[in-house]
Order: sequence, then C-alpha cells, then structure tokens
Amino acid sequence: MKKFKEVIMENRKVVEECMIVILLSMLLLSPVSAHSTAWCEDCHQVLVANEGLFAYNGSDFIDLTWHLEAGIRDPSDIREFISNLGVTTVGDVVLVYSNYHDSIYMGIYNGSIQIRMKPVVGWYSWKPRDFVFYSGSVFFVAETGSGPHYASDSVFQLNPRTLKVEKTWSLAWNARNTIAPENAGNTPYAWVHLGLDDNGKLWAKVDMIFPNTTVYYLYDGTNFVMTNETLKLHPYEPPNGPFKIEIQRGLMYYLPKFPPVYGPTRYILIENDRRKDVTDEIKKLAESVEPLYSLIGFWNEDEKEWVVVYDLYGLPLAYEVKGNCTVPLEIDYLPLASYLGYYVVLGNGTLSWKNYTVKTPMRMYFGHNTDYPWRKGYVSLELYQKNGHPVIVFPWEIWQNQTWKGKKGYLAYEITERGFVIINTTDKKELGKNLIPSSVLMGKWNNVTGTLIVNIPNKTAFLITDKEKIPVNFTVAKKTESVVVGNSTFLFITYYEAFILPPWMKPVSVNRMLELYREMDGKCLEEETGVSDGTTKGITFLTGIATIVIFVTLWRFWKKKE
Repeated sequence: MKKFKEVIMENRKVVEECMIVILLSMLLLSPVSAHSTAWCEDCHQVLVANEGLFAYNGSDFIDLTWHLEAGIRDPSDIREFISNLGVTTVGDVVLVYSNYHDSIYMGIYNGSIQIRMKPVVGWYSWKPRDFVFYSGSVFFVAETGSGPHYASDSVFQLNPRTLKVEKTWSLAWNARNTIAPENAGNTPYAWVHLGLDDNGKLWAKVDMIFPNTTVYYLYDGTNFVMTNETLKLHPYEPPNGPFKIEIQRGLMYYLPKFPPVYGPTRYILIENDRRKDVTDEIKKLAESVEPLYSLIGFWNEDEKEWVVVYDLYGLPLAYEVKGNCTVPLEIDYLPLASYLGYYVVLGNGTLSWKNYTVKTPMRMYFGHNTDYPWRKGYVSLELYQKNGHPVIVFPWEIWQNQTWKGKKGYLAYEITERGFVIINTTDKKELGKNLIPSSVLMGKWNNVTGTLIVNIPNKTAFLITDKEKIPVNFTVAKKTESVVVGNSTFLFITYYEAFILPPWMKPVSVNRMLELYREMDGKCLEEETGVSDGTTKGITFLTGIATIVIFVTLWRFWKKKE
C-alpha cells in the first residue's frame, strides 16, 4: 500500500510538471484573442469583440475599439488591452471585459460610444467565463492566485451597477481541502463551472482529478454550500435580438513576427433566418480607423513599391505604399507576396495566385500527441525567395515512438510562371533566401542580406549590408520585430507600425501615411511622413510666416501707389 501511494505521488508530481508545460504551451500558442458577441436590448445593437470592438445597429457598423477609457496611454499596452477584449450580456447589462496585465477590467455598454473600463479583479487573474445573471448579481468564474503557477478557479459575485466584486469563493481549493487534500500541489487540480438547474437555481460544479470526481455546490442566496447531489446543469443563456453577427474564424497561422497569429475571418449577419456575408462592409469600417497591428510586408518588384498589411477585427488590411501615400488593396484574405503582377494570397487552408489555387497543411504536427487541442488548426508559415520566385513554406514536425525526438521538414510552395511547384524537404537550403527571418533576441536581426544591430546602452543602431554599415534611427530600430528587404530599401515592422528606410535617421512612417489618408477621406496628401513630427510643424510655421510677409509687402506696395 505504501509503494502504491508513493507511485501515485510520483505520478502526481509528473502530472503537475506536465500541466505547467501544457499551460505555458497553450498561452504561447493561443490565438491573439477570443471572439464574442452580445446583444444590447436598450440600444438595439449587437456588440462584436474580435481583435477590436464594433457595434451594428441594424443599418450601420460603428467602431468602438478606440473609444475605451481605461486610463492606458502606451500604444502597445492599449493594444494588449484590446486584443483580450470580450463581451457578454447578463440580464439587462452588456459587459465589456479584458484581461490586461493579468488583471480583469470591466465596463458597461449602453449605446454610448465612450466605454469606461475599470479593474474589478487584481493581479493575478485570468480568463473570466461562465457569466450568470442571478438574483440581481453577476456571477462569473476566473483563475486567480498569487501568480500564474498558483492560480485556481474562484467564483466572483459582481454588482452590475457599481462593477464592484462583493464576494469571492475559492471553490476549487475548498473542494480539494475537503476531498483528498494530501493530493494538492501548487494548484488544487480542480476546475469550476457555473450553471442553472431545471428549476433555475444557481450551482457550481467542481471537476477534480486525484481522485477523478465531481462535487456540486448550491448557492443558497448567501453562500455556495457543498451537497451530495449529482445533477445536470445548463449554461446561462443570454438574450438574443432580432439580428446577430456570426464570426467564422479559420486556421490560425503563425507569421514570422510578433504578434504572430492571423486567422482568416468572415462575418455573417443573420436576420429573419437569412444569412448575409458582411465582411466587406466591416473591412471598410476597419479601413476608416486606426489599425490594431502590423501583420506583414513585402516588396512588389513589378510596381517598385511596398505592400504593408495591418490587422483590425481579425481582417487583413493591405495597402500599397505609393510615394507619400497609401492605397488600400481590395483583396480577400492575406496577401503574402507578388509575382508577375498578381498577388499570392493565403486563404483558409489554401494558397492562390493568378488562376491557380492549391490546398495547404491544416496542422504543423503529425504523429504522436496530435490530439492535443492547441495543435489542431495551428500552422506555422515562413516566406522565402528562390530564383526570383516567391516561396511559401510550411514547417512540419513528426514525433515518433512516444518521445520528444522527431523529424522536421518543410512543405514549400514555389510560385512559377506555370503555377505552384510543391516540394517536401528536410534540407533548408532548398528553400532559397529567407525574406523575413524570425527575430533574434538581444537586438539583432540576421539574414543573408544584412544585419540590424541595436545597442540599447549606447542608444545606437546600425544596419549592416554587404556593402556598408549604416547608422539608422535608434527609436525605430529598438522596437523593430522584423526587417524586410526591398530594392535598395528596407521595411522595419514593429508591434503595430511600419517604417520605410531610407531615410535612415527619419524613416518614413507608413502609419502616418494611413492617418493622413483617413483625414483626407481617401485622398493622397503630399506631406512629410518621417518619424520627426517637428518637420511638418516647421513647414507649416514657415508657410504661415511667408504668407504674412507676402501680405505686408503687398500692403506697402498698395500704400505707396496711393
């Protein structure tokens, strides 16, 4: 019996370590954000959260992404906040919530464009879910604890009017401390779910391992009380309106930058049992406001121009950069490269170029352990060039013999004049030149065309090519995630921006071009778009001075004639 207990304890420790690895893997490989919708009865609108936030009132789409008031100023932090947004309807209240810096923020949407958000659960907390409206309060489950490796499910009671948490129950630990407390580790190995029974009463169900069992708690109006009952719970059903928007997300692609995840997305409006694809309308809305992320960029050799792709609402927003102006590309899904005047487009499990379309891998791991949920529907993608041809590469890995050791290779799609040539190889040299290599830590980026070296203490940055060592703008270089090489020019892509170099010390901001394009209602304005905003202000100031001088000169000339 003693040996049996020792085996159990050893297995428990192994499981604990494995679960920590699994948790980290899921965090690293999870999509950029969840997606959710909510119906606002008072304002007769449907609210949609998916890498941004917008509303639909039956006729118009309204952006809410940039109208969240959470007291956050840093652009990168704002984007982290937005990428973790969710929405839900509980009773007659529409909640907007976000996990930001491992805290939970919430706000109420009532039809007003401005949404005030505030923290309701502090660090460490994660994944609010199972929202239930019951007896005038909002109940929900979230992970909480002293840190990510010590977090467990707790139930929170929220006042929907004040957005204050009034009570908290650590039911996962309560169940563990009641049943086999000696099997606890850093976490209780117990998970909580909220639901209603057939009579509409609120219950919490706690699923456990060590041993495998389920415990039920009944909410008696004051506390959750453990019972001996076993019953079937129903999730809380939020109210629906006369129309709703369905979000269809496809595979999740890992691009060679951070944040790396892109998922082909379509939006379907459902009204009176009719379905209508409204993706193009939502894309127009996305083009009218500031984008969320920069996704990718490439050099169009035929047009001698850059193409830069951004993201908002999970939709790729592609722009041609023409001089000091950006022009939107009307392309469904994500353009990756151009060849002979046509774009190579990544769809949901497909690649298209000209009149050719081929199917691509649906996962990146094969063999052992492919049933884990975070491996289904995730695909890595890399971009190469070979003999002047774009090459889209999908890395793969096979795990064999129940071990971590395996075989790695690449499924490469080379675009030629006759369409796609597909090769499967384990030799990276057959792929050609890596156009967007993965970022290298410690401020260094490398590929065969050059190296970007960033010296943080000295606040200097240098781009080293085959021919020369060029000082470049340190502010831009230090936040660069990937560098793309064009025809004697470079594209520096950051978390949410893109810059064209040269000019080396005052790179051209593509984001500033987009801003001017929106301000001019889709027209191009020839204006300085470099990093330094002082240049434009200086030009405006000098123009004003020149106007005054001309006026005074003309006035004196007119006076003399009198």
